[in-house]
Amino acid sequence: MVGQPSPPHNSSMTNRFLGAGKSVLGKMAFLFSPGKARQRAREEQSRLSPETEAKLEILLGSMPVNVWSTDRELNINFNQGGGLRALGIKPGEHAGLNLTTVLGTSDPGFAPLAASLRALNGESARYDMQWKNRAFETRIEPLRDGDGSVIGTVGLAIDVTERRELDEALKTQNIYFQELFESAPVAIVILDENDRVLRINSEFTRIFGYSADEALGRRINDLIVPDELRDEGLGMTAQVASGETLNRESLRRRKDGTTLWVAIVARPFKVGDEPSRVYGMYHDISDRKRAEEELRALSLVDALTGLPNRRAFITLSDQALKWAARMGKEILLIFIDVDNLKQINDTHGHLAGDHALVDTARVLRETFREADIVARLGGDEFIALISADSEAAGKLVMSRLEARVASHNQIADRPYVLGLSIGFTHARAEGARLLDLMERADASLYEQKRSRA
Repeated sequence: MVGQPSPPHNSSMTNRFLGAGKSVLGKMAFLFSPGKARQRAREEQSRLSPETEAKLEILLGSMPVNVWSTDRELNINFNQGGGLRALGIKPGEHAGLNLTTVLGTSDPGFAPLAASLRALNGESARYDMQWKNRAFETRIEPLRDGDGSVIGTVGLAIDVTERRELDEALKTQNIYFQELFESAPVAIVILDENDRVLRINSEFTRIFGYSADEALGRRINDLIVPDELRDEGLGMTAQVASGETLNRESLRRRKDGTTLWVAIVARPFKVGDEPSRVYGMYHDISDRKRAEEELRALSLVDALTGLPNRRAFITLSDQALKWAARMGKEILLIFIDVDNLKQINDTHGHLAGDHALVDTARVLRETFREADIVARLGGDEFIALISADSEAAGKLVMSRLEARVASHNQIADRPYVLGLSIGFTHARAEGARLLDLMERADASLYEQKRSRA
């Protein structure tokens, strides 16, 4: 019984009940058999052998259930089941006692008693109950004789404690998942087997601009993959569909058409027998990419003047020489030194020296064409690589540069006069080596300095 703490065991009552032919199987069959099947179940009760009864009793004792029956006065004439052990009750212990005694109340509103009274009136009744820290789902049916008259009740209580605990654990786990899903600092999407969106979190909406209603049911590649990266997106989809976990960085498209860099992690998963689904996460790495680009730019750009640095000049010049060689062009490599930079630093301070370098960079930008490669090698040294038809072009550049410097000195409010020394070399691009050209231009520069001295 499921109700109240148990009275002393009375096995003789159980034996008398079993001996009367009211079998365990008959009671359980009655609970689960509709219509005429119940009549057949009643007839089966009188044909079971003692050996069969014993086997059935063992079977019932191994199940987490409690089965009992009462007469019309609610006197318990049978109680069995493996669920009794968890309650500390022995099989047959309640036999011979009245249900109200076991329940500790005669209140007709108390669920077990109310259900039993309904069964005596020919109705089926169900209720859930907690007893001795165990949870039970209970069903009580009227017990009828061969003529269909109600002669008592029969009840079945199934111990669902572990199932309820598991349900609670799953419910708690689901709550945790919902909280993590919604509060995650990355955009999350769940896709069906056809890559259609089943669900997104709030961060997905924030990053990509789509509400849940707008995203639901759309293919992820149509939703956020730029048109020019569609093949890449389809390839990634195929990779995950094959069972692989994906880790990739790529561009994705917002609702407004702008793009952003994201780190993508996607993996397939299954829920029971349902088709495979995909759990995808997108972490916005735009700031990191911008920082990397800035660092990359800093590694190729002179921080003071904004001109390409030595590394950038070598890279760009190698490419320019190859292009000029293919086109049959001639080139001019020009070395430029800032005159007296050390004296400017020593006399007027390093800030004045920095101004001299920045002014030189400005003059060079104004002198050379945008297609020309102009860079600061370091210290007081600058360099330029241009395409030129003849050596005379070098002298023309020198004249133009000297004019720019003179113009600068006339309008610049500096405590010094900016002066530049220039050396250059002219060559056919085909077969030319950059280091050789730099050595020749450097030699030309110092030759000019010596001649001026």
